[in-house]
Amino acid sequence: MHPALEKEFKRFQTVKKEFIDRIEQCSETQRTFKPSAGEWSLLEVFEHIQISEKGILAFFKKYPPHESKFKIKTKNKFYFFLLTLFFKSGKKVKMPAAGLAPTGQKNWEELKISSSKTQEELLEYLKGFPQEKLSYSVFKHPVSGGMNMESAVAFFANHVIHHTHQLKRIQKSTSFPKE
Repeated sequence: MHPALEKEFKRFQTVKKEFIDRIEQCSETQRTFKPSAGEWSLLEVFEHIQISEKGILAFFKKYPPHESKFKIKTKNKFYFFLLTLFFKSGKKVKMPAAGLAPTGQKNWEELKISSSKTQEELLEYLKGFPQEKLSYSVFKHPVSGGMNMESAVAFFANHVIHHTHQLKRIQKSTSFPKE
């Protein structure tokens, strides 16, 4: 695997483990608690991340890297930079696509298994990613536009960081269960 991809993947693994550990420490009642009717539970936040990661990985597999119609431009790099800053800020935002909403049907064990499987599949994909295609656009994000593979893997980590802020907000809720 190319060192830049390996670095971003390791960062992704680290933040994802911290995210999962945060939920792991909670009881089932805490994992399913919703601060209000329109907000997500800890499990639903995790499910949303899984839907997103699986969807992006499926996109990678369906559309192999090639010189694409949507080129990565300076503005895309700038938008990605802004998206990264936004994700780290912890501010709330509406989901860009309705298909990324959690169903609330998955339990903790199912989500952990799904997460592990998706991470393994991503690792295998990255191990085989051709070095000569590192600059190619592999994914088009609704906000930042075209991303190369390094940016796409960084997005996985930044997305988890963004939702870690959401987990913390849920856990700080005054009505969050004590056990």
